[in-house]
Amino acid sequence: DGTKVLYRVSATREIWWQAADGSTKAELLYAADESINEAILSPDGKWLAYAEVGDDGYARMLSVPLAGGTPKLLSPRRDDMPVGWSADGLEVLFVEGNAALGEPTTVMAVRPDGSDRRIVAEGAGL
Repeated sequence: DGTKVLYRVSATREIWWQAADGSTKAELLYAADESINEAILSPDGKWLAYAEVGDDGYARMLSVPLAGGTPKLLSPRRDDMPVGWSADGLEVLFVEGNAALGEPTTVMAVRPDGSDRRIVAEGAGL
């Protein structure tokens, strides 16, 4: 809605929000042992979905409400790549698996609170 700006600091380990007029700011997310990559804001501006990448190079999908709160794990796997949000903005889309390592891949959809996880397409090839 144009009232907040999101930005990353500290080598991509923190995400902050700040009021567009500069009046307030707050830390939204801090990943002590991980890097935050591929962050995508929901169309309604209420959720931030992102990949958290560990030292092993594998990523897992999480989301956090912009109003604050605990990040929600969107996948039990550690080989996820975000794609975007569904057209209606209700689900996060991401690829599970790693075709480069010979693993099967699947496009998944899940609500940002982690509920209603489902398969969209098998064999995504990414």
